[in-house]
Amino acid sequence: PGCNIEAEIGRGGFGAVYRARRADDGKLLAVKVMLSRVDADDEAIEKFNREIAVTAKLQHPNIIRVQESGASGAMFYFVMEYCDGGSAWDLMLKNRGRLSLSQAKPIILGALRGLAHAHDKGFVHRDLKPQNILLSRGEVRVSDFGLAKSFQQAGLSGMSMTGRYAGTPVFMPREQITNFKYVKPVSDVWS
Repeated sequence: PGCNIEAEIGRGGFGAVYRARRADDGKLLAVKVMLSRVDADDEAIEKFNREIAVTAKLQHPNIIRVQESGASGAMFYFVMEYCDGGSAWDLMLKNRGRLSLSQAKPIILGALRGLAHAHDKGFVHRDLKPQNILLSRGEVRVSDFGLAKSFQQAGLSGMSMTGRYAGTPVFMPREQITNFKYVKPVSDVWS
């Protein structure tokens, strides 16, 4: 997408995120690319496209911004703003796994503002964790809406997982494990 890839900055179950520099103006961006081992899977392509669509709908200062998306041959990607402060998880690791209240409070409040917006738009994140809370110049951005689902259409939107759960177990509330299809906004707040 007119970018020069500089380094991998994250990897998940079906995508990798790279720091990239836009060729025409040198601006830093983040590019998420679907991993080649899953790109032939129609379900993975649908999930990747759903993440793009949901994130693009959620225009808010505390939610990562999608700038463009597309495909290059069999490679699907989307371009987001780059958050130079890393993630809340990175900050926690720098502080031996703990943040002071003065460090944690603005991060928590920013994430809650972003989640409140997503909830107002009818979406529940379902995978909130410190790795998905990005920091940039004192601002907080919730990212990775790959498991997001419309809670208003619970069980109807194609993102259901009958008899299974998805997410990161240590950050999942009980109801996400026992009733994944019908998770409500309160589950994101718990996470």
